[in-house]
Amino acid sequence: MSGRDTATQPNEPAITDCSLLQQIAELQDRKALACLYRRHGPTLHVLAFGIVFDSVEAKRAVARAMREAWRSAASFQASRSSVARWLVDLTRSCAVALLAARSPGPRSEQAHVPTDA
Repeated sequence: MSGRDTATQPNEPAITDCSLLQQIAELQDRKALACLYRRHGPTLHVLAFGIVFDSVEAKRAVARAMREAWRSAASFQASRSSVARWLVDLTRSCAVALLAARSPGPRSEQAHVPTDA
């Protein structure tokens, strides 16, 4: 994230990311979530794409991260992390989970050992 902690849209009041999370947690404010997405979504997409190397999967990872932010906004602790860092961590976790889900299951070590060695 670029360190911005306030809105960049001209018709939105300047409000901090922490205040937006508080509105989400206390009021289930969808506009606050949309504001967070406008601020951080593009950067989160780039991060997710760097993990999954697929634009559709990157969008899916960001969407999952934003849903998780919606569900767990009340548990955010500003003393431990910035909102931007928290969103990055959520996005990274979601992207890694998507990547793991599309990978084949664990293979036996014996499958890689030639029998005629």
